[in-house]
Amino acid sequence: MPRKKKGQLKSGSIRIQVYVGKDDAGKRQYKSFTAATRQEAEELVRVWKINKDSEPKPHPTVGHAIDTYIETCRRSGASPSTLRGYLTSRANSYSMLEDIDIHDLTLSDIQAQINARASVVQPKTIRNELALLHAACKYERPDLSFSALRLPRRKQIEMEIPTDDQIRLILSTLAKTDGDMYLAVLLAAVMGLRRSEICALQWDDIDFKRATMRINKALVIDEMGSYNLKQPKTMAGNRRLAIPSTVLQELKARRTLNPRVVPITPNTITTRYERLTEKLEVPGRFHDLRHYHASTMIAVGAPEKYICADMGHASFDMVRRVYGHVKESRAIVINAAMDQQASVLMQHEMQHEVSS
Repeated sequence: MPRKKKGQLKSGSIRIQVYVGKDDAGKRQYKSFTAATRQEAEELVRVWKINKDSEPKPHPTVGHAIDTYIETCRRSGASPSTLRGYLTSRANSYSMLEDIDIHDLTLSDIQAQINARASVVQPKTIRNELALLHAACKYERPDLSFSALRLPRRKQIEMEIPTDDQIRLILSTLAKTDGDMYLAVLLAAVMGLRRSEICALQWDDIDFKRATMRINKALVIDEMGSYNLKQPKTMAGNRRLAIPSTVLQELKARRTLNPRVVPITPNTITTRYERLTEKLEVPGRFHDLRHYHASTMIAVGAPEKYICADMGHASFDMVRRVYGHVKESRAIVINAAMDQQASVLMQHEMQHEVSS
């Protein structure tokens, strides 16, 4: 019996299959070409490939471009919080743009989307959404410049740094009622830790003999809504801090068998802090405790580079913002002193009026 040739059917014809990709379910797809001889079948494949290459390739939609960019970020190791932010923007922010062919996208289309979003979200949110759109479009549309777009004006958010008395009030209230929150406030106000760093901190990270603390991880929400430990966003986030003696004593006294120092989530910290400060009539957010820590270091004359290293910042931007707030606070004291000095100088005028 003659040996059956590769690709030969029962009828004697030759079939060649060409891989064309995967379907939505991930299953491999093939296109078949059948002819009386292998040479004829190969000619059919060659003609098909020529025609296929000459066909205009469809452009992705804006929505598809954004999805592709997010997937690229996921595979390249973007942080869980970054991906969660991208997915939130993808779900809520581009309803007027997502079905437009990316090569048909105009600045007028984008501006209309910005104007529609401006009535429902903050200017900062719109800028974040625009940054994602720009990143997703830049490979297909490098010619599309976003510089001419008109964005809503940023709102000036007043920084509310708590006072020493307010910090003491918060700590004294928590000392006997909520040990987790007591340590959380202490670590934020006295050592400048973020919520995510506080919740990721473990007792093994604390060297009680040397009075130092290792900060090298954060507890954050991933895109599925679950909390996970991750590395800091920048190398500046990895740091070792000296622990003040009073804080060290509190940590020793409150050490438990739980491996985590503060075994609650960042969102729980926010919720409990807001509830407490509303009751105590203390303004500000939990994050402002970090600003309090920065303002304290500024007040004692710590250099900007030291403050950035201590707080895990890669730049001086936040320090300068806090520095501006401290300058305003000092200005009140300075102006009062100058007013007092002016009063001293003007006493002769007042005495002259009395004698007259």
